[in-house]
Amino acid sequence: MRRRSSRPPSSRSQVSILGCGAVGTEFAAALLSSPAVPGLTVWSRSPRSVAALRATLRSFRRGLERRIRVERDAVRAVRESDVVLLCVADRAVAPLVRELALELRSSAEPAADRARRRRPVVLLANGYLSLRVLAPLEPLGFTPGRLHPLVPVPRVNLRRFQRKPFAVEGGPRALRAARLVLRWMECDALPIRSGSAPRYHAAAALLGGGLSALFRLAEQGMASGVRSRSGMRRALQTFVADVAREIGRAGPIEALSGPLARGSEELVRGHLRALGRIPHAREAYRVLGQVMLELALARGSIDEAARRRLARLLRARRGR
Repeated sequence: MRRRSSRPPSSRSQVSILGCGAVGTEFAAALLSSPAVPGLTVWSRSPRSVAALRATLRSFRRGLERRIRVERDAVRAVRESDVVLLCVADRAVAPLVRELALELRSSAEPAADRARRRRPVVLLANGYLSLRVLAPLEPLGFTPGRLHPLVPVPRVNLRRFQRKPFAVEGGPRALRAARLVLRWMECDALPIRSGSAPRYHAAAALLGGGLSALFRLAEQGMASGVRSRSGMRRALQTFVADVAREIGRAGPIEALSGPLARGSEELVRGHLRALGRIPHAREAYRVLGQVMLELALARGSIDEAARRRLARLLRARRGR
């Protein structure tokens, strides 16, 4: 049995990246690290961001920047690729797609070439927007899909995408293209149902941003009683890693710990008092505490009567 090639049968550039910000740069580094990807086409409205991408790739691995081809015309970048990764800012996606569709309709490409050319798959790197934002390209033969990194990208890291999960969405052709890109990058696919992107993205933002916010509240709560700020941060990082590891091993119900998990009303009341001087901390404890009670009840470490009693305590505004 012959082994299938992992490359699409095309003499054109395999992948184009539209947008050279942090996400586009991370994609470029991850793809160019694969021997299956001989080169990339990149496009951006900003020459400065293109220059920054080239410099970043050079610092990551000398010579890597020579394997990208900078295209000043977005239409040419789209036409000459099999897969297009749309990595522009959220607010720029719809205007760029409309602009591309308009220019592609009015372009002077010969009709015979248009008939022979297989239009690329366009994969949206945005995790929230509906794939309907790509609808203007569909009548022109383009296949819409999604390839969103479930990875925090506050700044360029260049190893951030290694072996990470990516949400994928779309029809069969889009999913095949997305999985091929992920195979090149040695990353995992997380298929999401059609139309579920807003909820998926909101949940990811709740966890990612919420964890940062909770870490900040924990730092503020401990700051007055801990002598070494750097030591405190290292200790909290270790604590977060241990909790995450336990959740990965056993799930959130079994990983739950603390006084709410064991129904300790006295400690919960004391916590509410202790957090009173830290802005937003007590409110966060009250809201998340209700979820903790549901987890504890599901595990059986408290009964329904204890859950109701502790839930009333969390909601109470007196006796804090």
